Amino acid sequence: MDFHIVDDNKLICVVLTEMIKSLNYQAQSFDGSVEYLDYMLSDDYLPPKLAIFSDVDMPVMTGY
Repeated sequence: MDFHIVDDNKLICVVLTEMIKSLNYQAQSFDGSVEYLDYMLSDDYLPPKLAIFSDVDMPVMTGY
């Protein structure tokens, strides 16, 4: 995966993912910081090749 997108706004995840895919890259989105942290701590975690796009103002845990 080239990019990971972390945002609690589903529409932003969908739009960013589609924009990235239109440029022939791969993107995977996550519904929030907690979900992404769970993924990072799992045995299935594969870091993104290029970047993580993260919202910084999310409930429960910020994107920082």
